[in-house]
Amino acid sequence: MMACTPTRILLSNTASTTMNVTLSSDPGDGTTVTFQVDGLSISESETTSSGVAVFTIAANTAEDFSLWDATLQVASNTAVEAEVQSVETNGAQTIGVTLSDSAVTYCSPLAGGGGSGTVTSVTGTTPISVATGTTTPVVSLDDDGVTAAKIADDAVTTAKVADGAVTNGKIADLTIQHGKIADGAITTAKIAADGVTTAKIAAGAATDPKVTIREDLGATFDGQGSAVETAKSVLVPIERAGTISAASIVGDASGSITITVNRYTPSAGSIGSPTSLGTVALSSVQVARDTTLSGWTTSLSEGDILEFLTGGTIATVTRVTAKVKVER
Repeated sequence: MMACTPTRILLSNTASTTMNVTLSSDPGDGTTVTFQVDGLSISESETTSSGVAVFTIAANTAEDFSLWDATLQVASNTAVEAEVQSVETNGAQTIGVTLSDSAVTYCSPLAGGGGSGTVTSVTGTTPISVATGTTTPVVSLDDDGVTAAKIADDAVTTAKVADGAVTNGKIADLTIQHGKIADGAITTAKIAADGVTTAKIAAGAATDPKVTIREDLGATFDGQGSAVETAKSVLVPIERAGTISAASIVGDASGSITITVNRYTPSAGSIGSPTSLGTVALSSVQVARDTTLSGWTTSLSEGDILEFLTGGTIATVTRVTAKVKVER
C-alpha cells in the first residue's frame, strides 16, 4: 500500500516545474529564498516580490512518485524542512488503496497525499468473483475454484474435517477402494447392524485381504437310539480354499467318541488316500471345542474333500455332530 503522507511539493520528471513560495508575513521585496534537494542535486535561489518567490525547477530524473527530503531557507533564517515528491505528469497515477471493515478508500499522491475516494468497481478473474458496483465489494471463491491440483498432498487431515462433513452423498461411486483403506480402519463398531448384505459383497470379494468369510463344515452321525458305530464316514467337498480355525463336537448325551478329520486330494477322478488333519473328541462330556488346534494341519485347497470319521471308544453317545470352522 502507498502511504498517504501529505506531500508539500511536486516535481515533474518530464517538464520543468513552476513553484510559488508565499511567505507570511511578507519580509519585503528582494528577500532571498533558497530551495535545496540534495538527493536530486537541486539548489535554486530566488528573491521575493510582494511576499512571493517564484522558482522554475528543471525536470528531474528521479523514480516516479519517489519522496525526497528538501529545505527552504529564507534569508539567513533557520532552514525549514520540506518534502518533495517526484511525479511523471504524462503517465498514469498510482493510488494507494486502504481496505477496512467498513469502506474501501484511496489516496492520490498528485492530490497532495490526503485525498480519499470510493472504489465503485472491482473486477475478479476466475476463480475469484466479486460483487461489483458497491463501496465494499464482496470477494468470493467460485464453485469448483479449489481443485485437487491446488491442494497439497496431506493438506487435508482428519483434524480439518468436521464431524459428519463427509456423507455418503459426497463420495463418488468407486472412490473408496480397498487400497485406500488402512489396515484395521473398518471395525465392527463402524458397520451398522445388517449393513453388510449379500448384495453389497462383490464377486471375488473373498479374495480381498480385508474381507474374511467364515464357513462351518461338518457331519452328523445318528445311531437311531443305539451308540454311534465306529468307522462311519461322511465326505464333504471343499469349493474354496481356506484355513481351519476351530473344531467342535456335541453329542445327545454325555459320553465318549472321537471324530477324525481327514483330507483327500482328488486326482484323475479318484479321491486318493486320506491325510489326517486332526481329531475332535468327547471324553465323558457332552460338548467340546478346540480353537488352538495344536498338532492339526489347517490348510485347505479348492477341490479338497474333507472326511469326518467316527472312532475311539464310543460310549453313551447315540447321536453326534462334528464341525470345523473354515476362514477364507
